[in-house]
Amino acid sequence: MKTTLCRLAGTIALLGVMPMAATWAQTGTSAAQIQAAQQRLQLVDISAEERLAALRQSLLQTAMDGPTEVKTTQWIDHTGALRESSSFTSGMLVRGVRVLNEPAPSGAEKVQMKDKQAVVAKNCERSGHERASPWHHVTLDVSISPYLGAAHRFPAQQIARELRQQIHHRTAQSAHWRVSDKVVYANPYDKALLTQGEQNLPWRLSVVVALDPQSTPASPTYVTRWEVAHRQDRALFVSQQHWVTLPPSGGSVAGLDPVVSAQIQALVEIFNRAMESQLSCVPPQFEAQLDPSKILRINAGHLSGLRLGDVLVVADRQKIPSRILEPGNLEGVVLAEVLAVYAYSAELKTIAGVAPKGAGQWVAVPYTP
Repeated sequence: MKTTLCRLAGTIALLGVMPMAATWAQTGTSAAQIQAAQQRLQLVDISAEERLAALRQSLLQTAMDGPTEVKTTQWIDHTGALRESSSFTSGMLVRGVRVLNEPAPSGAEKVQMKDKQAVVAKNCERSGHERASPWHHVTLDVSISPYLGAAHRFPAQQIARELRQQIHHRTAQSAHWRVSDKVVYANPYDKALLTQGEQNLPWRLSVVVALDPQSTPASPTYVTRWEVAHRQDRALFVSQQHWVTLPPSGGSVAGLDPVVSAQIQALVEIFNRAMESQLSCVPPQFEAQLDPSKILRINAGHLSGLRLGDVLVVADRQKIPSRILEPGNLEGVVLAEVLAVYAYSAELKTIAGVAPKGAGQWVAVPYTP
């Protein structure tokens, strides 16, 4: 059974939700309200091991409530003894896991199983008071078609420049995604010497500016093709086409006509809304690897919104969530803290559970308290 998690095959998305301390600003608060607030305050003051145990229990309960495929293989070995092996594949789709035995905070995600699917009963937009958790970091590559004629290259370059500026400006205000320009190195030596890990970013947005086949001298029209893909998924995450029409005079050294700039701003806004809609329920997921010194590193840093002390859930995506019911796999889910953070990477320290060892396709997902 193929498990799809948040439209990225073979990845996980675990989001622990722990209620924050309640506050009130009016007199006459009832005793029940005070008691409930005190209980929530006590729930926050628990150890990392207790948080991990509650998270594992929530995952296990969600898997048991959903569909599970059981495969059993029997054979006779060389001694004539009957042997048997079983595997358990969970069909659950997880966008968020609420820790059990806690009062659910307002607006918390509720996962329900229905017809072998998880149905998320809420809008995944962040609330206004919530700190922006790490966001999706996207490599931006804006280029012009190599098939453009000499007369059309300069206007296309102006459009590409305006697109890049508008995309940076718009995404800088987004709670879900940010962009960094693709870095091109002159040679492999420069790349090995100067790279900061930007080539390992999980997402890529490619925008190509080309001349529309229906373009005429009286109405020069360029088509912009937008494609977003994940490093581990061949399928396009978002794909759009938008058109930009220039005045008959085309481009000029003074810059694009304000009307054209307004067109580009509008199409950037359209694309941003599509990305916000797609990413609003997709928690950021980072690849985690053990370096030669056995330090766990992820392909995200402060440019992805990570900060020192942030806590992440680390697990092997080959086992979680699809094979969560098999013995020993749940113990591979651990909590880790950001120990050092750089522009495009970070080092993690395990604070609950057994630190990842050996080969595995490890993934780190932000843990939201």
